[in-house]
Amino acid sequence: MIDRRQALKLILATPALSHLALGLTPQNDPLSAKISSAMQGFVADGKLVCAVGFVFQRGRLLFENGVGYSDLAAGIPIRTDAIFDVRSISKPVTAIGVMVLMDSGRISLNDPIDRYLPEFRNVKVNSSGGLVSPKRPPTIFDLLTDTAGINAQLNESLTRSFALPLKEAVNRYATHPLEFGPGQKWEYCSAGFAILGRIIEVVSQQPFQSFMHERVFSAIGMQDSFFFPPADKVSRIPLMYIRENGRLHRDALDVTRKGQLYAAPEFGLCTTGRDLEKLAQVFLNDGLSSSKRFLSYRAIRMMITRQVATDNPSLDMGLSWFLHTATNAPRAYPTTVGSFGAAGASGCFFWVDPERKITRIFLTQCFGTEGKEAEEFMRLAWDLTDK
Repeated sequence: MIDRRQALKLILATPALSHLALGLTPQNDPLSAKISSAMQGFVADGKLVCAVGFVFQRGRLLFENGVGYSDLAAGIPIRTDAIFDVRSISKPVTAIGVMVLMDSGRISLNDPIDRYLPEFRNVKVNSSGGLVSPKRPPTIFDLLTDTAGINAQLNESLTRSFALPLKEAVNRYATHPLEFGPGQKWEYCSAGFAILGRIIEVVSQQPFQSFMHERVFSAIGMQDSFFFPPADKVSRIPLMYIRENGRLHRDALDVTRKGQLYAAPEFGLCTTGRDLEKLAQVFLNDGLSSSKRFLSYRAIRMMITRQVATDNPSLDMGLSWFLHTATNAPRAYPTTVGSFGAAGASGCFFWVDPERKITRIFLTQCFGTEGKEAEEFMRLAWDLTDK
Protein backbone atom coordinates (compact mmCIF):
# COMPACT_ATOMS: atom_id res chain seq x y z
CA MET A 1 0.00 0.00 0.00
CA ILE A 2 1.07 3.58 -0.62
CA ASP A 3 1.97 5.42 2.55
CA ARG A 4 -0.48 8.33 2.78
CA ARG A 5 2.25 10.47 4.29
CA GLN A 6 3.87 10.50 0.85
CA ALA A 7 1.54 13.42 0.15
CA LEU A 8 3.21 15.33 2.98
CA LYS A 9 6.65 14.36 1.68
CA LEU A 10 5.70 15.88 -1.66
CA ILE A 11 4.71 19.13 0.07
CA LEU A 12 8.05 18.98 1.85
CA ALA A 13 10.21 18.66 -0.05
CA THR A 14 12.50 7.24 -25.87
CA PRO A 15 12.53 11.09 -26.16
CA ALA A 16 9.46 12.49 -24.42
CA LEU A 17 6.72 13.81 -26.67
CA SER A 18 5.77 17.40 -26.00
CA HIS A 19 2.37 19.02 -26.41
CA LEU A 20 1.95 22.75 -25.91
CA ALA A 21 -1.34 24.62 -26.11
CA LEU A 22 -2.49 28.17 -26.82
CA GLY A 23 0.38 28.94 -29.16
CA LEU A 24 2.99 29.05 -26.41
CA THR A 25 6.39 28.14 -27.78
CA PRO A 26 8.89 27.36 -25.04
CA GLN A 27 11.54 26.80 -27.69
CA ASN A 28 11.39 30.55 -28.42
CA ASP A 29 11.46 31.54 -24.73
CA PRO A 30 14.67 30.47 -22.95
CA LEU A 31 13.04 30.24 -19.52
CA SER A 32 10.06 28.23 -20.78
CA ALA A 33 12.37 26.05 -22.83
CA LYS A 34 14.40 25.33 -19.68
CA ILE A 35 11.26 24.17 -17.84
CA SER A 36 10.19 22.00 -20.77
CA SER A 37 13.66 20.48 -21.04
CA ALA A 38 13.63 19.58 -17.35
CA MET A 39 10.20 17.98 -17.68
CA GLN A 40 11.32 15.99 -20.69
CA GLY A 41 14.31 14.85 -18.66
CA PHE A 42 12.02 13.44 -15.95
CA VAL A 43 10.48 11.17 -18.58
CA ALA A 44 13.63 10.38 -20.56
CA ASP A 45 15.45 9.39 -17.35
CA GLY A 46 12.66 6.99 -16.36
CA LYS A 47 11.59 8.98 -13.30
CA LEU A 48 8.06 9.67 -14.57
CA VAL A 49 5.86 8.47 -17.41
CA CYS A 50 4.29 11.90 -17.89
CA ALA A 51 4.33 15.43 -16.54
CA VAL A 52 2.07 18.43 -17.15
CA GLY A 53 2.96 21.86 -15.84
CA PHE A 54 1.22 25.24 -15.60
CA VAL A 55 2.36 28.64 -14.39
CA PHE A 56 -0.07 31.54 -13.95
CA GLN A 57 0.51 35.04 -12.63
CA ARG A 58 -2.25 37.59 -12.02
CA GLY A 59 -4.60 35.33 -13.95
CA ARG A 60 -2.35 35.27 -17.02
CA LEU A 61 -1.03 31.97 -18.37
CA LEU A 62 2.77 32.02 -18.53
CA PHE A 63 3.47 28.35 -19.18
CA GLU A 64 1.56 25.22 -20.19
CA ASN A 65 3.23 22.05 -21.36
CA GLY A 66 2.87 18.30 -21.20
CA VAL A 67 5.51 15.65 -21.84
CA GLY A 68 5.45 11.87 -21.87
CA TYR A 69 2.57 9.45 -22.17
CA SER A 70 -0.87 8.81 -20.75
CA ASP A 71 -0.31 5.15 -21.67
CA LEU A 72 3.34 4.18 -22.00
CA ALA A 73 2.82 0.76 -23.60
CA ALA A 74 0.42 2.15 -26.21
CA GLY A 75 2.59 5.21 -26.82
CA ILE A 76 -0.32 7.63 -26.33
CA PRO A 77 1.08 11.13 -25.70
CA ILE A 78 -0.14 13.09 -22.70
CA ARG A 79 -2.41 16.10 -23.25
CA THR A 80 -2.36 19.26 -21.20
CA ASP A 81 -6.10 18.85 -20.61
CA ALA A 82 -5.57 15.39 -19.13
CA ILE A 83 -7.61 14.67 -16.00
CA PHE A 84 -5.35 13.62 -13.12
CA ASP A 85 -6.00 11.60 -9.98
CA VAL A 86 -4.57 14.23 -7.60
CA ARG A 87 -4.96 12.19 -4.40
CA SER A 88 -4.52 14.36 -1.26
CA ILE A 89 -5.12 17.63 -3.08
CA SER A 90 -8.68 16.37 -2.55
CA LYS A 91 -8.47 17.30 1.14
CA PRO A 92 -8.58 21.11 0.88
CA VAL A 93 -11.21 20.78 -1.86
CA THR A 94 -13.40 18.79 0.53
CA ALA A 95 -12.66 21.46 3.15
CA ILE A 96 -14.05 24.08 0.76
CA GLY A 97 -17.32 22.12 0.78
CA VAL A 98 -17.29 22.36 4.58
CA MET A 99 -16.76 26.13 4.39
CA VAL A 100 -19.69 26.48 1.99
CA LEU A 101 -21.87 24.92 4.69
CA MET A 102 -20.35 27.20 7.32
CA ASP A 103 -21.05 30.28 5.21
CA SER A 104 -24.68 29.22 4.84
CA GLY A 105 -25.05 28.82 8.62
CA ARG A 106 -25.59 25.06 8.42
CA ILE A 107 -22.60 24.18 10.62
CA SER A 108 -20.07 25.75 12.97
CA LEU A 109 -16.44 24.66 12.95
CA ASN A 110 -16.64 24.31 16.72
CA ASP A 111 -19.41 21.72 16.46
CA PRO A 112 -18.47 18.28 17.82
CA ILE A 113 -18.57 15.71 15.06
CA ASP A 114 -20.98 13.54 17.03
CA ARG A 115 -23.64 16.26 16.56
CA TYR A 116 -23.90 15.00 12.98
CA LEU A 117 -22.45 11.51 13.32
CA PRO A 118 -23.76 9.93 16.55
CA GLU A 119 -21.62 6.87 15.96
CA PHE A 120 -18.70 8.95 17.34
CA ARG A 121 -20.56 9.80 20.56
CA ASN A 122 -18.71 7.37 22.81
CA VAL A 123 -15.32 7.42 21.09
CA LYS A 124 -12.37 6.65 23.39
CA VAL A 125 -8.67 7.53 23.34
CA ASN A 126 -5.84 5.03 23.34
CA SER A 127 -3.58 5.71 26.32
CA SER A 128 -0.86 3.88 28.22
CA GLY A 129 -3.46 2.94 30.81
CA GLY A 130 -5.96 1.62 28.25
CA LEU A 131 -8.99 3.27 26.68
CA VAL A 132 -10.13 6.51 28.29
CA SER A 133 -12.71 9.16 27.50
CA PRO A 134 -11.32 12.29 25.81
CA LYS A 135 -11.36 15.58 27.73
CA ARG A 136 -13.59 16.92 24.98
CA PRO A 137 -15.07 15.45 21.79
CA PRO A 138 -13.35 16.01 18.44
CA THR A 139 -14.75 18.90 16.42
CA ILE A 140 -15.02 19.85 12.77
CA PHE A 141 -12.13 22.27 13.34
CA ASP A 142 -10.01 19.38 14.65
CA LEU A 143 -10.71 17.38 11.50
CA LEU A 144 -9.80 20.34 9.27
CA THR A 145 -6.46 20.81 11.05
CA ASP A 146 -5.40 17.17 11.54
CA THR A 147 -5.69 17.51 15.32
CA ALA A 148 -8.72 15.25 15.97
CA GLY A 149 -6.69 12.17 16.92
CA ILE A 150 -8.26 9.98 14.22
CA ASN A 151 -6.09 6.98 13.30
CA ALA A 152 -4.20 8.13 10.21
CA GLN A 153 -4.20 4.74 8.48
CA LEU A 154 -7.85 3.72 8.77
CA ASN A 155 -8.59 4.18 5.06
CA GLU A 156 -5.48 2.53 3.62
CA SER A 157 -7.39 -0.47 2.28
CA LEU A 158 -9.57 1.84 0.18
CA THR A 159 -6.85 3.81 -1.58
CA ARG A 160 -7.09 1.57 -4.64
CA SER A 161 -10.26 -0.47 -4.16
CA PHE A 162 -12.94 2.23 -3.50
CA ALA A 163 -14.91 -0.77 -2.23
CA LEU A 164 -17.15 0.65 0.54
CA PRO A 165 -19.81 3.36 0.53
CA LEU A 166 -18.67 6.45 2.44
CA LYS A 167 -21.29 5.97 5.16
CA GLU A 168 -20.21 2.39 5.84
CA ALA A 169 -16.51 3.29 5.84
CA VAL A 170 -17.01 6.15 8.31
CA ASN A 171 -19.14 3.91 10.53
CA ARG A 172 -16.15 1.57 10.71
CA TYR A 173 -13.79 4.44 11.50
CA ALA A 174 -16.00 5.31 14.48
CA THR A 175 -15.31 1.91 16.05
CA HIS A 176 -11.59 2.72 16.40
CA PRO A 177 -10.23 4.68 19.36
CA LEU A 178 -8.50 8.01 18.89
CA GLU A 179 -4.71 7.98 18.83
CA PHE A 180 -4.55 11.07 21.08
CA GLY A 181 -6.90 13.55 22.69
CA PRO A 182 -8.50 16.10 20.35
CA GLY A 183 -6.41 19.24 20.03
CA GLN A 184 -3.39 17.76 21.81
CA LYS A 185 -1.13 17.57 18.76
CA TRP A 186 -0.96 17.62 14.96
CA GLU A 187 -0.73 14.41 12.95
CA TYR A 188 -1.31 14.17 9.20
CA CYS A 189 -4.50 12.17 8.74
CA SER A 190 -6.50 11.13 5.68
CA ALA A 191 -9.45 9.45 7.39
CA GLY A 192 -10.46 12.70 9.08
CA PHE A 193 -11.37 14.16 5.70
CA ALA A 194 -13.51 11.13 4.93
CA ILE A 195 -15.42 11.97 8.11
CA LEU A 196 -15.79 15.58 6.90
CA GLY A 197 -17.19 14.26 3.63
CA ARG A 198 -19.74 12.22 5.54
CA ILE A 199 -20.72 15.29 7.59
CA ILE A 200 -21.31 17.13 4.30
CA GLU A 201 -23.66 14.31 3.28
CA VAL A 202 -25.62 14.39 6.52
CA VAL A 203 -25.99 18.17 6.63
CA SER A 204 -26.77 18.64 2.93
CA GLN A 205 -28.91 15.47 2.74
CA GLN A 206 -27.33 14.49 -0.54
CA PRO A 207 -24.39 12.33 -1.61
CA PHE A 208 -21.01 13.94 -1.05
CA GLN A 209 -20.10 13.85 -4.74
CA SER A 210 -23.40 15.49 -5.74
CA PHE A 211 -22.94 18.30 -3.22
CA MET A 212 -19.41 18.95 -4.42
CA HIS A 213 -20.52 18.99 -8.05
CA GLU A 214 -23.41 21.39 -7.44
CA ARG A 215 -22.05 23.68 -4.73
CA VAL A 216 -18.34 23.76 -5.55
CA PHE A 217 -17.33 22.58 -9.02
CA SER A 218 -20.27 24.04 -10.96
CA ALA A 219 -20.17 27.24 -8.93
CA ILE A 220 -16.50 27.82 -9.77
CA GLY A 221 -16.70 26.52 -13.34
CA MET A 222 -14.55 23.45 -12.72
CA GLN A 223 -16.00 21.46 -15.61
CA ASP A 224 -13.50 18.59 -15.51
CA SER A 225 -13.49 17.87 -11.76
CA PHE A 226 -15.27 15.01 -10.04
CA PHE A 227 -15.00 12.30 -7.38
CA PHE A 228 -16.65 9.62 -9.55
CA PRO A 229 -15.16 9.56 -13.07
CA PRO A 230 -17.96 9.91 -15.68
CA ALA A 231 -17.76 7.44 -18.55
CA ASP A 232 -17.38 10.15 -21.19
CA LYS A 233 -14.21 11.55 -19.54
CA VAL A 234 -12.42 8.38 -18.42
CA SER A 235 -10.32 8.33 -21.61
CA ARG A 236 -8.66 11.58 -20.50
CA ILE A 237 -7.30 10.04 -17.26
CA PRO A 238 -3.70 8.81 -17.66
CA LEU A 239 -2.83 5.35 -16.40
CA MET A 240 -1.36 5.23 -12.91
CA TYR A 241 2.24 4.08 -12.56
CA ILE A 242 4.42 3.33 -9.55
CA ARG A 243 8.14 3.75 -9.02
CA GLU A 244 9.68 0.95 -6.98
CA ASN A 245 13.39 0.25 -6.59
CA GLY A 246 14.12 2.94 -9.17
CA ARG A 247 11.92 1.37 -11.85
CA LEU A 248 8.56 2.38 -13.26
CA HIS A 249 5.73 -0.02 -13.89
CA ARG A 250 1.97 0.21 -14.17
CA ASP A 251 0.17 0.35 -10.83
CA ALA A 252 -2.69 -1.96 -9.87
CA LEU A 253 -5.07 1.01 -9.57
CA ASP A 254 -7.77 1.06 -12.24
CA VAL A 255 -8.13 4.76 -13.04
CA THR A 256 -11.62 4.14 -14.48
CA ARG A 257 -12.73 2.98 -10.99
CA LYS A 258 -15.22 0.46 -12.32
CA GLY A 259 -17.76 -0.34 -9.63
CA GLN A 260 -16.57 2.51 -7.40
CA LEU A 261 -18.51 2.81 -4.15
CA TYR A 262 -16.25 4.98 -2.00
CA ALA A 263 -16.46 8.72 -2.69
CA ALA A 264 -12.99 9.25 -1.16
CA PRO A 265 -13.26 12.87 0.03
CA GLU A 266 -9.65 12.57 1.17
CA PHE A 267 -8.04 11.21 -2.03
CA GLY A 268 -10.65 10.72 -4.75
CA LEU A 269 -10.58 13.98 -6.72
CA CYS A 270 -9.87 13.88 -10.44
CA THR A 271 -9.19 17.27 -12.01
CA THR A 272 -7.15 19.30 -14.51
CA GLY A 273 -4.59 22.07 -14.28
CA ARG A 274 -7.06 24.57 -15.70
CA ASP A 275 -9.66 23.67 -13.07
CA LEU A 276 -7.10 23.98 -10.28
CA GLU A 277 -6.27 27.47 -11.51
CA LYS A 278 -9.97 28.40 -11.25
CA LEU A 279 -9.81 27.20 -7.65
CA ALA A 280 -6.67 29.26 -7.02
CA GLN A 281 -8.39 32.37 -8.35
CA VAL A 282 -11.12 32.05 -5.71
CA PHE A 283 -8.45 32.46 -3.03
CA LEU A 284 -6.52 35.14 -4.90
CA ASN A 285 -9.76 37.09 -5.30
CA ASP A 286 -10.83 36.78 -1.65
CA GLY A 287 -13.71 34.39 -2.31
CA LEU A 288 -14.96 35.71 -5.65
CA SER A 289 -15.34 33.52 -8.72
CA SER A 290 -15.93 35.40 -11.99
CA SER A 291 -16.90 38.47 -9.93
CA LYS A 292 -19.55 36.49 -8.02
CA ARG A 293 -19.31 35.70 -4.31
CA PHE A 294 -18.49 32.01 -3.81
CA LEU A 295 -16.96 31.98 -0.32
CA SER A 296 -17.00 34.71 2.28
CA TYR A 297 -13.85 36.72 2.92
CA ARG A 298 -13.91 35.30 6.46
CA ALA A 299 -13.93 31.71 5.17
CA ILE A 300 -11.04 32.38 2.80
CA ARG A 301 -8.93 34.00 5.51
CA MET A 302 -9.61 31.17 7.96
CA MET A 303 -8.48 28.60 5.43
CA ILE A 304 -5.17 30.30 4.58
CA THR A 305 -4.27 31.69 8.01
CA ARG A 306 -2.07 29.70 10.38
CA GLN A 307 -4.19 27.57 12.71
CA VAL A 308 -1.69 24.99 14.01
CA ALA A 309 1.98 24.06 13.68
CA THR A 310 2.96 20.88 11.88
CA ASP A 311 5.93 18.59 12.52
CA ASN A 312 7.75 20.26 9.61
CA PRO A 313 9.62 23.48 10.48
CA SER A 314 8.95 24.95 7.02
CA LEU A 315 5.17 24.52 7.13
CA ASP A 316 2.19 25.45 9.25
CA MET A 317 -1.41 24.47 8.63
CA GLY A 318 -4.49 26.54 7.97
CA LEU A 319 -7.81 24.80 7.46
CA SER A 320 -6.56 21.84 5.40
CA TRP A 321 -4.06 23.93 3.38
CA PHE A 322 -0.35 23.77 4.15
CA LEU A 323 1.08 27.27 4.65
CA HIS A 324 4.48 28.91 4.56
CA THR A 325 4.57 31.67 7.18
CA ALA A 326 7.12 34.26 8.33
CA THR A 327 8.27 32.07 11.23
CA ASN A 328 8.85 28.96 9.09
CA ALA A 329 12.19 27.64 7.89
CA PRO A 330 12.98 28.17 4.18
CA ARG A 331 11.31 25.93 1.62
CA ALA A 332 13.10 23.68 -0.86
CA TYR A 333 11.88 26.01 -3.65
CA PRO A 334 11.27 29.78 -3.85
CA THR A 335 8.00 30.98 -2.37
CA THR A 336 6.51 33.92 -0.49
CA VAL A 337 5.27 34.33 3.06
CA GLY A 338 1.57 33.50 3.17
CA SER A 339 1.73 31.06 0.27
CA PHE A 340 -0.22 27.82 0.51
CA GLY A 341 -0.89 24.58 -1.29
CA ALA A 342 -1.26 20.82 -1.26
CA ALA A 343 0.24 17.72 -2.83
CA GLY A 344 -0.84 14.20 -3.63
CA ALA A 345 0.76 10.76 -3.39
CA SER A 346 0.45 10.46 -7.18
CA GLY A 347 3.13 13.14 -7.52
CA CYS A 348 0.85 16.13 -8.11
CA PHE A 349 1.67 19.53 -6.61
CA PHE A 350 -0.39 22.73 -6.34
CA TRP A 351 0.97 25.94 -4.81
CA VAL A 352 -0.41 29.49 -4.68
CA ASP A 353 1.52 32.67 -3.76
CA PRO A 354 -1.01 35.42 -2.98
CA GLU A 355 1.64 38.14 -2.55
CA ARG A 356 2.73 37.82 -6.19
CA LYS A 357 -0.49 36.28 -7.52
CA ILE A 358 1.34 33.18 -8.74
CA THR A 359 -0.07 29.68 -9.19
CA ARG A 360 2.27 26.78 -9.97
CA ILE A 361 0.77 23.40 -10.86
CA PHE A 362 2.68 20.17 -11.51
CA LEU A 363 0.68 17.08 -12.47
CA THR A 364 1.80 13.50 -12.96
CA GLN A 365 0.41 10.04 -12.34
CA CYS A 366 3.00 8.07 -10.41
CA PHE A 367 3.06 6.62 -6.91
CA GLY A 368 6.38 6.31 -5.12
CA THR A 369 7.92 9.65 -6.10
CA GLU A 370 9.76 11.72 -3.52
CA GLY A 371 8.68 15.08 -4.92
CA LYS A 372 12.07 16.00 -6.41
CA GLU A 373 10.58 16.51 -9.87
CA ALA A 374 7.85 18.80 -8.53
CA GLU A 375 10.43 20.79 -6.55
CA GLU A 376 12.58 21.24 -9.66
CA PHE A 377 9.56 22.43 -11.62
CA MET A 378 8.70 24.86 -8.80
CA ARG A 379 12.20 26.35 -8.83
CA LEU A 380 12.29 26.81 -12.59
CA ALA A 381 8.74 28.11 -12.77
CA TRP A 382 9.58 30.85 -10.24
CA ASP A 383 12.15 32.34 -12.64
CA LEU A 384 9.44 32.72 -15.27
CA THR A 385 7.35 35.08 -13.12
CA ASP A 386 7.66 38.84 -12.52
CA LYS A 387 9.48 39.67 -9.32
